[in-house]
Amino acid sequence: MKSFPLKSKRLPESAYLKGVASACPFIFLLAILAVAFFFRVYGIDFGLPYIYHPDEPSIVNRALSMLHTGDFSPHWFNWPSLYIYIQALVYFMRYLYSAGQAIGFGDVQMAGFYLWGRFTTAVLGTMSVGLTYWVGKKVFDRRVGLLGALFLTFSLLHVESSHYITPDVPTAFFALITFLISLSILEKGETKYYILGGLLAGLTTATKYQGALVFSCIFFAYIIRLVGGKREYQKILYSIIALVFGFLIGVPYALVEAPTFLKNVYTVISHYNLGHLSAEGSANWWWYLTYFYREGMGRGILILSLCGLVMVALKSNARKFISLVFVIVVFGTASSTRARFARNLMPILPFLTLFAAFFLSFLLRWSVKLSFLKGRKLLQVLVPAAVIAALLFTPARNVWNWTHKAASETDARTLAKEWIETHIPEGTVIAGERYTAILNANYEVVGIEAIAKRNIDWYREQRVSYVMTSGGYERYLTRWRLYPYYIYVANYEEMLLYHLELVKQIGWIKIYRIKPAGTDITPRH
Repeated sequence: MKSFPLKSKRLPESAYLKGVASACPFIFLLAILAVAFFFRVYGIDFGLPYIYHPDEPSIVNRALSMLHTGDFSPHWFNWPSLYIYIQALVYFMRYLYSAGQAIGFGDVQMAGFYLWGRFTTAVLGTMSVGLTYWVGKKVFDRRVGLLGALFLTFSLLHVESSHYITPDVPTAFFALITFLISLSILEKGETKYYILGGLLAGLTTATKYQGALVFSCIFFAYIIRLVGGKREYQKILYSIIALVFGFLIGVPYALVEAPTFLKNVYTVISHYNLGHLSAEGSANWWWYLTYFYREGMGRGILILSLCGLVMVALKSNARKFISLVFVIVVFGTASSTRARFARNLMPILPFLTLFAAFFLSFLLRWSVKLSFLKGRKLLQVLVPAAVIAALLFTPARNVWNWTHKAASETDARTLAKEWIETHIPEGTVIAGERYTAILNANYEVVGIEAIAKRNIDWYREQRVSYVMTSGGYERYLTRWRLYPYYIYVANYEEMLLYHLELVKQIGWIKIYRIKPAGTDITPRH
Protein backbone atom coordinates (compact mmCIF):
# COMPACT_ATOMS: atom_id res chain seq x y z
CA MET A 1 0.00 0.00 0.00
CA LYS A 2 1.28 3.43 -0.95
CA SER A 3 2.45 5.50 2.02
CA PHE A 4 2.30 9.26 2.42
CA PRO A 5 5.52 11.00 1.33
CA LEU A 6 6.96 13.19 4.02
CA LYS A 7 8.64 15.71 1.70
CA SER A 8 7.55 17.47 -1.45
CA LYS A 9 9.42 19.12 -4.30
CA ARG A 10 10.33 22.76 -3.74
CA LEU A 11 10.25 25.48 -6.34
CA PRO A 12 13.06 28.04 -6.62
CA GLU A 13 12.98 30.72 -3.95
CA SER A 14 12.92 34.46 -4.50
CA ALA A 15 15.40 36.73 -2.81
CA TYR A 16 12.58 37.89 -0.52
CA LEU A 17 11.60 34.42 0.65
CA LYS A 18 15.16 33.18 0.95
CA GLY A 19 16.82 36.28 2.31
CA VAL A 20 14.26 38.22 4.31
CA ALA A 21 12.06 35.47 5.77
CA SER A 22 14.84 33.00 6.55
CA ALA A 23 17.59 35.36 7.73
CA CYS A 24 15.95 36.35 10.99
CA PRO A 25 12.65 34.44 11.49
CA PHE A 26 12.82 34.91 15.24
CA ILE A 27 12.77 38.71 14.86
CA PHE A 28 9.86 38.52 12.42
CA LEU A 29 7.98 36.21 14.77
CA LEU A 30 8.53 38.53 17.73
CA ALA A 31 7.26 41.46 15.66
CA ILE A 32 4.17 39.49 14.62
CA LEU A 33 3.50 38.45 18.23
CA ALA A 34 3.91 42.05 19.42
CA VAL A 35 1.35 43.27 16.89
CA ALA A 36 -0.97 40.37 17.70
CA PHE A 37 -0.75 41.11 21.43
CA PHE A 38 -1.43 44.81 20.88
CA PHE A 39 -4.61 44.23 18.91
CA ARG A 40 -5.85 41.60 21.36
CA VAL A 41 -5.29 43.76 24.41
CA TYR A 42 -6.24 47.15 22.97
CA GLY A 43 -9.81 47.87 24.01
CA ILE A 44 -10.31 45.00 26.49
CA ASP A 45 -11.88 47.49 28.89
CA PHE A 46 -14.81 48.03 26.51
CA GLY A 47 -18.10 48.75 28.24
CA LEU A 48 -16.69 48.66 31.76
CA PRO A 49 -17.85 49.13 34.45
CA TYR A 50 -20.98 47.83 32.69
CA ILE A 51 -21.05 44.27 31.39
CA TYR A 52 -22.52 44.14 27.92
CA HIS A 53 -21.30 40.89 26.40
CA PRO A 54 -24.16 38.42 26.97
CA ASP A 55 -21.93 35.35 27.44
CA GLU A 56 -19.19 36.63 29.74
CA PRO A 57 -21.22 36.54 32.99
CA SER A 58 -21.85 32.80 32.46
CA ILE A 59 -18.16 32.24 33.23
CA VAL A 60 -17.31 35.20 35.46
CA ASN A 61 -20.22 34.86 37.88
CA ARG A 62 -19.63 31.14 38.41
CA ALA A 63 -15.88 31.58 38.86
CA LEU A 64 -16.44 34.31 41.47
CA SER A 65 -19.13 32.23 43.19
CA MET A 66 -16.61 29.40 43.60
CA LEU A 67 -14.21 31.75 45.38
CA HIS A 68 -16.95 33.26 47.54
CA THR A 69 -18.60 30.00 48.61
CA GLY A 70 -15.91 27.33 48.29
CA ASP A 71 -18.34 25.27 46.19
CA PHE A 72 -16.38 24.37 43.05
CA SER A 73 -19.27 22.88 41.15
CA PRO A 74 -20.65 25.24 38.49
CA HIS A 75 -24.04 23.46 38.73
CA TRP A 76 -24.34 24.29 35.04
CA PHE A 77 -22.87 22.39 32.10
CA ASN A 78 -24.10 24.16 28.96
CA TRP A 79 -20.42 24.97 28.66
CA PRO A 80 -17.73 22.69 30.11
CA SER A 81 -16.09 24.07 33.21
CA LEU A 82 -12.33 24.14 32.50
CA TYR A 83 -12.24 27.81 31.50
CA ILE A 84 -14.39 28.66 34.50
CA TYR A 85 -11.70 27.10 36.73
CA ILE A 86 -8.95 28.93 34.84
CA GLN A 87 -10.79 32.20 35.37
CA ALA A 88 -11.32 31.36 39.06
CA LEU A 89 -7.55 30.95 39.39
CA VAL A 90 -7.01 34.29 37.66
CA TYR A 91 -9.50 35.98 40.00
CA PHE A 92 -7.74 34.44 42.99
CA MET A 93 -4.51 36.00 41.75
CA ARG A 94 -6.41 39.28 41.35
CA TYR A 95 -7.51 38.92 44.97
CA LEU A 96 -3.93 38.33 46.13
CA TYR A 97 -2.86 41.43 44.22
CA SER A 98 -5.62 43.42 45.96
CA ALA A 99 -4.71 41.95 49.35
CA GLY A 100 -1.22 43.34 48.88
CA GLN A 101 -2.85 46.75 48.62
CA ALA A 102 -5.00 46.13 51.73
CA ILE A 103 -8.19 45.78 49.68
CA GLY A 104 -10.68 43.12 50.77
CA PHE A 105 -12.13 40.61 48.32
CA GLY A 106 -15.59 42.11 48.58
CA ASP A 107 -14.23 45.59 47.85
CA VAL A 108 -12.56 44.64 44.56
CA GLN A 109 -14.39 46.29 41.68
CA MET A 110 -16.07 43.86 39.28
CA ALA A 111 -14.36 45.68 36.41
CA GLY A 112 -11.00 44.52 37.80
CA PHE A 113 -11.99 40.86 37.52
CA TYR A 114 -13.24 41.38 33.99
CA LEU A 115 -10.03 43.12 32.95
CA TRP A 116 -7.88 40.30 34.30
CA GLY A 117 -10.16 37.69 32.74
CA ARG A 118 -10.17 39.36 29.34
CA PHE A 119 -6.41 39.80 29.53
CA THR A 120 -6.10 36.03 30.05
CA THR A 121 -8.05 35.37 26.86
CA ALA A 122 -5.94 37.94 25.00
CA VAL A 123 -2.74 36.21 26.13
CA LEU A 124 -4.06 32.83 24.98
CA GLY A 125 -5.01 34.41 21.67
CA THR A 126 -1.51 35.80 21.23
CA MET A 127 0.03 32.45 22.15
CA SER A 128 -2.23 30.85 19.53
CA VAL A 129 -0.58 33.07 16.92
CA GLY A 130 2.80 31.73 18.05
CA LEU A 131 1.51 28.15 17.95
CA THR A 132 0.23 28.78 14.42
CA TYR A 133 3.78 29.60 13.37
CA TRP A 134 4.99 26.41 15.02
CA VAL A 135 2.34 24.29 13.31
CA GLY A 136 3.10 25.92 9.96
CA LYS A 137 6.79 25.26 10.39
CA LYS A 138 6.17 21.59 11.20
CA VAL A 139 3.57 20.92 8.49
CA PHE A 140 4.89 23.17 5.71
CA ASP A 141 7.98 25.29 6.34
CA ARG A 142 9.15 28.29 8.34
CA ARG A 143 8.00 30.85 5.77
CA VAL A 144 4.48 29.44 5.65
CA GLY A 145 4.42 29.49 9.44
CA LEU A 146 5.35 33.17 9.53
CA LEU A 147 2.79 34.12 6.88
CA GLY A 148 0.08 32.04 8.56
CA ALA A 149 0.78 33.68 11.93
CA LEU A 150 0.68 37.08 10.24
CA PHE A 151 -2.69 36.36 8.62
CA LEU A 152 -4.10 35.11 11.93
CA THR A 153 -2.85 38.29 13.63
CA PHE A 154 -5.24 40.31 11.47
CA SER A 155 -8.19 37.95 11.54
CA LEU A 156 -11.09 40.01 12.86
CA LEU A 157 -12.84 36.91 14.21
CA HIS A 158 -9.77 35.92 16.23
CA VAL A 159 -9.04 39.47 17.43
CA GLU A 160 -12.63 40.12 18.49
CA SER A 161 -12.99 36.77 20.28
CA SER A 162 -9.68 37.37 22.09
CA HIS A 163 -11.36 40.30 23.86
CA TYR A 164 -14.02 38.15 25.51
CA ILE A 165 -14.13 35.85 28.52
CA THR A 166 -15.55 33.00 26.43
CA PRO A 167 -14.17 29.52 25.68
CA ASP A 168 -13.61 29.91 21.93
CA VAL A 169 -10.03 31.22 21.81
CA PRO A 170 -8.87 28.92 24.66
CA THR A 171 -10.35 25.97 22.74
CA ALA A 172 -8.31 26.90 19.66
CA PHE A 173 -5.22 27.24 21.86
CA PHE A 174 -5.59 23.71 23.28
CA ALA A 175 -6.49 22.34 19.83
CA LEU A 176 -3.24 23.66 18.34
CA ILE A 177 -1.18 21.99 21.06
CA THR A 178 -3.10 18.73 20.58
CA PHE A 179 -2.43 18.89 16.85
CA LEU A 180 1.29 19.29 17.46
CA ILE A 181 1.26 16.21 19.67
CA SER A 182 -0.58 14.29 16.94
CA LEU A 183 2.38 15.02 14.66
CA SER A 184 4.67 13.44 17.25
CA ILE A 185 2.37 10.41 17.26
CA LEU A 186 2.59 10.30 13.48
CA GLU A 187 6.39 10.45 13.41
CA LYS A 188 7.33 8.47 16.52
CA GLY A 189 4.29 6.51 17.65
CA GLU A 190 5.45 6.40 21.26
CA THR A 191 2.97 5.59 24.00
CA LYS A 192 3.70 8.82 25.88
CA TYR A 193 2.55 10.87 22.89
CA TYR A 194 -0.66 8.89 22.56
CA ILE A 195 -1.41 9.48 26.24
CA LEU A 196 -0.40 13.15 26.16
CA GLY A 197 -2.41 13.73 22.99
CA GLY A 198 -5.50 12.12 24.49
CA LEU A 199 -5.10 14.13 27.68
CA LEU A 200 -4.84 17.40 25.73
CA ALA A 201 -7.81 16.45 23.56
CA GLY A 202 -9.75 15.89 26.78
CA LEU A 203 -8.75 19.33 28.07
CA THR A 204 -9.82 20.84 24.74
CA THR A 205 -13.20 19.14 25.10
CA ALA A 206 -13.42 20.35 28.70
CA THR A 207 -13.06 23.90 27.37
CA LYS A 208 -15.78 23.58 24.73
CA TYR A 209 -17.63 20.41 23.75
CA GLN A 210 -16.88 20.89 20.03
CA GLY A 211 -13.21 20.61 20.97
CA ALA A 212 -13.65 16.83 21.05
CA LEU A 213 -13.28 16.93 17.25
CA VAL A 214 -9.54 17.55 17.68
CA PHE A 215 -9.21 13.87 18.60
CA SER A 216 -9.63 13.22 14.86
CA CYS A 217 -6.01 14.39 14.47
CA ILE A 218 -4.81 11.67 16.86
CA PHE A 219 -7.07 9.07 15.30
CA PHE A 220 -5.89 9.72 11.75
CA ALA A 221 -2.26 9.79 12.86
CA TYR A 222 -2.95 6.32 14.24
CA ILE A 223 -4.68 5.26 10.98
CA ILE A 224 -1.77 6.45 8.85
CA ARG A 225 0.66 4.47 10.98
CA LEU A 226 -1.66 1.47 10.81
CA VAL A 227 -1.69 1.70 7.00
CA GLY A 228 2.10 1.81 7.16
CA GLY A 229 2.13 -1.48 9.08
CA LYS A 230 2.34 -0.12 12.63
CA ARG A 231 -0.22 -1.94 14.79
CA GLU A 232 -0.78 0.20 17.85
CA TYR A 233 -4.24 -0.84 19.03
CA GLN A 234 -3.29 -0.67 22.68
CA LYS A 235 -1.79 2.80 22.34
CA ILE A 236 -4.91 4.29 20.74
CA LEU A 237 -6.94 2.75 23.55
CA TYR A 238 -4.67 4.48 26.06
CA SER A 239 -5.26 7.72 24.18
CA ILE A 240 -9.05 7.33 24.44
CA ILE A 241 -8.78 6.65 28.16
CA ALA A 242 -6.56 9.72 28.52
CA LEU A 243 -9.18 11.72 26.60
CA VAL A 244 -11.84 10.80 29.14
CA PHE A 245 -9.46 11.49 32.02
CA GLY A 246 -8.51 14.90 30.60
CA PHE A 247 -12.15 15.81 30.19
CA LEU A 248 -12.91 14.85 33.79
CA ILE A 249 -9.97 16.96 34.99
CA GLY A 250 -11.68 19.97 33.47
CA VAL A 251 -15.26 18.90 34.22
CA PRO A 252 -14.98 16.82 37.42
CA TYR A 253 -18.59 17.36 38.45
CA ALA A 254 -19.86 15.69 35.28
CA LEU A 255 -19.80 12.46 37.32
CA VAL A 256 -20.90 13.92 40.65
CA GLU A 257 -23.87 15.70 39.07
CA ALA A 258 -24.44 13.33 36.17
CA PRO A 259 -28.22 14.02 35.77
CA THR A 260 -27.66 17.78 35.51
CA PHE A 261 -24.68 17.26 33.21
CA LEU A 262 -26.61 14.97 30.84
CA LYS A 263 -29.62 17.27 30.85
CA ASN A 264 -27.52 20.33 29.99
CA VAL A 265 -25.60 18.52 27.24
CA TYR A 266 -28.91 17.34 25.77
CA THR A 267 -30.14 20.95 25.85
CA VAL A 268 -27.04 22.13 23.96
CA ILE A 269 -27.39 19.42 21.30
CA SER A 270 -31.10 20.17 20.87
CA HIS A 271 -30.36 23.87 20.65
CA TYR A 272 -27.93 23.35 17.79
CA ASN A 273 -30.27 21.01 15.97
CA LEU A 274 -33.39 23.17 16.37
CA GLY A 275 -31.68 26.49 15.73
CA HIS A 276 -30.84 29.69 17.55
CA LEU A 277 -33.14 32.68 17.13
CA SER A 278 -31.61 34.91 14.41
CA ALA A 279 -28.49 32.68 14.10
CA GLU A 280 -29.75 29.73 12.11
CA GLY A 281 -30.01 28.41 8.59
CA SER A 282 -29.91 25.35 6.37
CA ALA A 283 -26.97 26.11 4.05
CA ASN A 284 -24.59 27.07 6.81
CA TRP A 285 -21.48 26.05 4.91
CA TRP A 286 -22.15 28.94 2.55
CA TRP A 287 -22.91 31.30 5.43
CA TYR A 288 -19.56 30.49 7.05
CA LEU A 289 -17.67 31.05 3.80
CA THR A 290 -19.51 34.32 3.24
CA TYR A 291 -18.69 35.49 6.75
CA PHE A 292 -14.99 34.70 6.35
CA TYR A 293 -15.00 36.39 2.94
CA ARG A 294 -16.55 39.60 4.21
CA GLU A 295 -14.90 40.07 7.58
CA GLY A 296 -13.68 36.95 9.41
CA MET A 297 -10.52 36.54 7.31
CA GLY A 298 -10.70 38.90 4.36
CA ARG A 299 -11.50 38.26 0.72
CA GLY A 300 -8.02 37.68 -0.62
CA ILE A 301 -6.90 35.52 2.29
CA LEU A 302 -10.02 33.33 2.10
CA ILE A 303 -9.56 32.79 -1.65
CA LEU A 304 -5.92 31.85 -1.06
CA SER A 305 -7.02 29.55 1.77
CA LEU A 306 -9.47 27.67 -0.42
CA CYS A 307 -6.84 27.34 -3.16
CA GLY A 308 -4.36 26.13 -0.55
CA LEU A 309 -6.88 23.59 0.73
CA VAL A 310 -7.31 22.17 -2.76
CA MET A 311 -3.55 22.10 -3.25
CA VAL A 312 -3.07 20.28 0.06
CA ALA A 313 -5.72 17.75 -0.97
CA LEU A 314 -4.05 17.12 -4.33
CA LYS A 315 -0.41 17.12 -3.16
CA SER A 316 -0.55 15.96 0.40
CA ASN A 317 1.84 14.29 2.77
CA ALA A 318 0.90 12.75 6.11
CA ARG A 319 1.17 15.92 8.15
CA LYS A 320 -0.77 18.01 5.65
CA PHE A 321 -3.38 15.27 5.40
CA ILE A 322 -4.08 15.37 9.14
CA SER A 323 -4.51 19.16 9.06
CA LEU A 324 -6.83 18.82 6.07
CA VAL A 325 -8.95 16.17 7.79
CA PHE A 326 -9.26 18.30 10.92
CA VAL A 327 -10.48 21.29 8.91
CA ILE A 328 -13.02 19.17 7.03
CA VAL A 329 -14.31 17.48 10.21
CA VAL A 330 -14.80 20.75 12.11
CA PHE A 331 -16.23 22.67 9.16
CA GLY A 332 -18.54 19.81 8.21
CA THR A 333 -19.81 19.39 11.77
CA ALA A 334 -20.45 23.12 12.21
CA SER A 335 -22.26 23.26 8.86
CA SER A 336 -24.50 20.30 9.66
CA THR A 337 -26.43 22.01 12.47
CA ARG A 338 -29.15 24.65 12.13
CA ALA A 339 -27.58 27.01 14.66
CA ARG A 340 -24.56 28.82 13.28
CA PHE A 341 -21.88 30.78 15.09
CA ALA A 342 -18.66 31.80 13.37
CA ARG A 343 -16.79 31.33 16.65
CA ASN A 344 -17.37 27.57 16.42
CA LEU A 345 -14.80 27.49 13.61
CA MET A 346 -12.14 29.05 15.84
CA PRO A 347 -10.14 25.77 16.18
CA ILE A 348 -9.58 25.59 12.40
CA LEU A 349 -9.04 29.30 11.79
CA PRO A 350 -5.23 28.96 12.25
CA PHE A 351 -5.19 26.13 9.71
CA LEU A 352 -7.18 28.17 7.21
CA THR A 353 -4.64 30.97 7.49
CA LEU A 354 -1.83 28.43 7.03
CA PHE A 355 -3.49 27.07 3.88
CA ALA A 356 -3.62 30.64 2.57
CA ALA A 357 0.04 31.13 3.45
CA PHE A 358 0.95 27.81 1.79
CA PHE A 359 -0.65 28.78 -1.51
CA LEU A 360 0.76 32.30 -1.40
CA SER A 361 4.22 30.90 -0.73
CA PHE A 362 3.78 28.63 -3.75
CA LEU A 363 2.79 31.58 -5.94
CA LEU A 364 5.74 33.67 -4.76
CA ARG A 365 8.17 30.86 -5.51
CA TRP A 366 6.58 30.40 -8.91
CA SER A 367 6.90 34.13 -9.59
CA VAL A 368 10.70 33.76 -9.65
CA LYS A 369 10.28 32.19 -13.08
CA LEU A 370 8.73 35.37 -14.47
CA SER A 371 11.13 37.12 -16.80
CA PHE A 372 10.69 40.62 -15.35
CA LEU A 373 11.77 39.35 -11.90
CA LYS A 374 14.79 37.32 -12.92
CA GLY A 375 17.99 38.85 -11.59
CA ARG A 376 16.17 41.83 -10.07
CA LYS A 377 16.59 41.37 -6.36
CA LEU A 378 14.89 44.62 -5.41
CA LEU A 379 11.74 43.65 -7.31
CA GLN A 380 11.91 40.19 -5.75
CA VAL A 381 11.54 41.95 -2.41
CA LEU A 382 9.06 44.66 -3.37
CA VAL A 383 6.57 42.54 -5.33
CA PRO A 384 5.93 39.95 -2.58
CA ALA A 385 5.84 42.71 0.04
CA ALA A 386 3.26 44.61 -2.02
CA VAL A 387 1.15 41.48 -2.46
CA ILE A 388 1.17 40.74 1.29
CA ALA A 389 0.38 44.38 2.08
CA ALA A 390 -2.55 44.35 -0.35
CA LEU A 391 -3.91 41.15 1.18
CA LEU A 392 -3.69 42.58 4.69
CA PHE A 393 -4.95 46.08 3.97
CA THR A 394 -8.68 45.43 4.46
CA PRO A 395 -8.31 42.91 7.34
CA ALA A 396 -5.92 45.27 9.15
CA ARG A 397 -8.28 48.20 8.63
CA ASN A 398 -11.21 46.15 9.98
CA VAL A 399 -9.20 45.06 13.01
CA TRP A 400 -8.08 48.62 13.75
CA ASN A 401 -11.59 50.01 13.37
CA TRP A 402 -13.05 47.38 15.68
CA THR A 403 -10.40 47.63 18.40
CA HIS A 404 -10.28 51.43 18.24
CA LYS A 405 -14.06 51.58 18.55
CA ALA A 406 -13.96 49.20 21.53
CA ALA A 407 -11.24 51.29 23.17
CA SER A 408 -12.45 54.81 22.50
CA GLU A 409 -16.18 54.90 21.78
CA THR A 410 -18.80 54.89 24.51
CA ASP A 411 -21.25 52.03 24.10
CA ALA A 412 -24.76 52.98 22.97
CA ARG A 413 -26.17 51.34 26.09
CA THR A 414 -24.08 53.60 28.31
CA LEU A 415 -25.20 56.66 26.34
CA ALA A 416 -28.82 55.52 26.62
CA LYS A 417 -28.43 55.10 30.39
CA GLU A 418 -27.01 58.62 30.72
CA TRP A 419 -29.79 60.12 28.59
CA ILE A 420 -32.54 58.37 30.58
CA GLU A 421 -31.07 59.45 33.91
CA THR A 422 -30.97 63.04 32.62
CA HIS A 423 -34.39 63.25 30.93
CA ILE A 424 -36.68 60.74 32.66
CA PRO A 425 -37.61 61.19 36.35
CA GLU A 426 -36.43 58.64 38.89
CA GLY A 427 -39.07 56.15 39.98
CA THR A 428 -40.41 55.80 36.43
CA VAL A 429 -41.28 52.27 35.36
CA ILE A 430 -39.28 51.38 32.24
CA ALA A 431 -39.48 48.12 30.30
CA GLY A 432 -36.26 47.05 28.58
CA GLU A 433 -35.47 44.37 26.05
CA ARG A 434 -32.27 42.39 26.32
CA TYR A 435 -29.14 44.20 25.15
CA THR A 436 -30.40 47.62 26.24
CA ALA A 437 -29.24 50.05 28.96
CA ILE A 438 -28.55 48.87 32.51
CA LEU A 439 -30.30 51.40 34.76
CA ASN A 440 -29.64 52.19 38.41
CA ALA A 441 -31.87 51.14 41.28
CA ASN A 442 -33.74 54.46 41.24
CA TYR A 443 -35.75 53.23 38.27
CA GLU A 444 -38.18 50.37 38.31
CA VAL A 445 -37.05 48.21 35.42
CA VAL A 446 -39.24 45.51 33.90
CA GLY A 447 -37.02 43.09 31.98
CA ILE A 448 -38.48 41.51 28.84
CA GLU A 449 -36.89 39.41 26.13
CA ALA A 450 -38.75 41.27 23.37
CA ILE A 451 -41.46 43.94 23.60
CA ALA A 452 -43.78 42.02 21.28
CA LYS A 453 -44.08 39.17 23.78
CA ARG A 454 -46.62 41.27 25.69
CA ASN A 455 -49.59 43.31 24.49
CA ILE A 456 -50.23 46.95 25.34
CA ASP A 457 -52.72 46.12 28.11
CA TRP A 458 -50.02 44.19 30.01
CA TYR A 459 -47.65 47.17 29.90
CA ARG A 460 -50.33 49.47 31.24
CA GLU A 461 -51.13 47.03 34.04
CA GLN A 462 -47.44 47.10 35.00
CA ARG A 463 -47.53 50.95 34.99
CA VAL A 464 -44.81 51.03 32.31
CA SER A 465 -44.26 54.54 30.94
CA TYR A 466 -41.27 53.98 28.66
CA VAL A 467 -39.90 51.08 26.63
CA MET A 468 -36.32 50.48 25.52
CA THR A 469 -35.84 48.31 22.45
CA SER A 470 -32.76 46.73 20.94
CA GLY A 471 -32.43 47.17 17.19
CA GLY A 472 -31.49 43.53 16.88
CA TYR A 473 -35.04 42.43 17.56
CA GLU A 474 -36.55 44.62 14.86
CA ARG A 475 -35.05 42.29 12.27
CA TYR A 476 -38.17 40.19 12.79
CA LEU A 477 -40.22 42.88 11.08
CA THR A 478 -38.49 42.32 7.75
CA ARG A 479 -37.69 38.62 8.20
CA TRP A 480 -40.72 37.44 10.16
CA ARG A 481 -41.29 34.48 7.82
CA LEU A 482 -38.08 32.91 9.16
CA TYR A 483 -39.53 32.79 12.68
CA PRO A 484 -43.09 31.47 12.33
CA TYR A 485 -42.80 29.58 15.64
CA TYR A 486 -42.38 32.89 17.46
CA ILE A 487 -45.99 33.98 17.20
CA TYR A 488 -45.38 37.16 19.15
CA VAL A 489 -43.28 38.52 16.26
CA ALA A 490 -46.54 39.64 14.64
CA ASN A 491 -47.12 41.98 17.60
CA TYR A 492 -44.08 44.09 16.75
CA GLU A 493 -45.76 46.02 13.99
CA GLU A 494 -48.83 46.72 16.12
CA MET A 495 -46.77 47.90 19.10
CA LEU A 496 -44.50 50.18 17.07
CA LEU A 497 -47.16 51.68 14.82
CA TYR A 498 -50.06 52.21 17.18
CA HIS A 499 -49.03 52.29 20.83
CA LEU A 500 -45.48 53.65 21.09
CA GLU A 501 -44.04 57.09 20.41
CA LEU A 502 -40.30 57.32 19.67
CA VAL A 503 -38.65 59.91 21.89
CA LYS A 504 -34.94 59.10 21.44
CA GLN A 505 -32.70 56.85 19.38
CA ILE A 506 -29.10 56.24 20.43
CA GLY A 507 -27.27 53.83 18.15
CA TRP A 508 -29.27 50.63 17.94
CA ILE A 509 -31.29 51.48 21.07
CA LYS A 510 -34.65 53.20 20.78
CA ILE A 511 -36.56 54.71 23.68
CA TYR A 512 -40.32 54.88 23.31
CA ARG A 513 -43.00 56.52 25.39
CA ILE A 514 -46.19 54.50 25.78
CA LYS A 515 -49.11 56.57 24.58
CA PRO A 516 -51.80 57.16 27.20
CA ALA A 517 -54.89 55.00 26.91
CA GLY A 518 -57.41 56.62 24.61
CA THR A 519 -54.84 58.65 22.69
CA ASP A 520 -53.34 55.77 20.76
CA ILE A 521 -54.82 54.18 17.69
CA THR A 522 -56.40 50.78 18.12
CA PRO A 523 -55.80 48.63 15.04
CA ARG A 524 -58.68 46.93 13.32
CA HIS A 525 -58.36 43.17 12.96
